[in-house]
Amino acid sequence: MDNTTPSRPAEDSVIFTINIDAKDRECTISREALNTLSELKNIDSSDADTLELFKAFETFIRPVAQSLFGGKALHAPLQLTPENMNAAYRSKIGFQSAMPATASISRAENKKGMRG
Repeated sequence: MDNTTPSRPAEDSVIFTINIDAKDRECTISREALNTLSELKNIDSSDADTLELFKAFETFIRPVAQSLFGGKALHAPLQLTPENMNAAYRSKIGFQSAMPATASISRAENKKGMRG
């Protein structure tokens, strides 16, 4: 999994790429899906921008995208939804993958609290 591929914000979403069958595939995740993931982790995301949330949960999001869309030859951008995040988080594998994200967001929230 290549987490170095740049991600970029779009209107109420983040665009990122994953590699499927040696081809980069563009994906999007909505702010709503990121908020769902934050709620599942009991994290207040109201002060975070969309790209900050994506980066905090990136180690969870990319494997979810890979598992959902891996092996499928789709031409349109792949879209991750709140339902995808909910299902992946509640699965045993998804829950284990989500664990590192908690520390990232907690550190980001602590830094904001120290500045404010």
